[in-house]
Amino acid sequence: MPRAAQNVLFSDMQRVEVLKGPQGTLFGKNAAMGVVNMVPNAPQAEFESFIKGTLGTDNLQRIEGMVNFSLTDNVYLRANFLTDTQDGFIDNQLRPEWNDEFKTWESGAKDHSAGRIAIKWEMSDSTNMQFLMTLMT
Repeated sequence: MPRAAQNVLFSDMQRVEVLKGPQGTLFGKNAAMGVVNMVPNAPQAEFESFIKGTLGTDNLQRIEGMVNFSLTDNVYLRANFLTDTQDGFIDNQLRPEWNDEFKTWESGAKDHSAGRIAIKWEMSDSTNMQFLMTLMT
């Protein structure tokens, strides 16, 4: 998978929409062949949370979690995080001191982190506003 797809918090999705054909009117000029639109779960009043861990070969460590709770009687917060690290499958023999102390990578190594915070404000029975911030490294 490309790096951008490895940072997506797939375990907290409400739905995934596959829209075929040109979608430039709604999603911009780069949507000529279609769009895969992933819609995450929105914050809600009920408390819920999970944490999931995966360990594997080549020192694979993947930890993903979510927490959802109410801040006030009409403001809710949902936070997700993901960290995914794994050693490479080919050892890089280059040493940082040979490369002016720049970091070196092993082929196939990964070190990704992502987070998302969403706050929903229910202004009335028919109106709500949602703020969303996503971070990826």
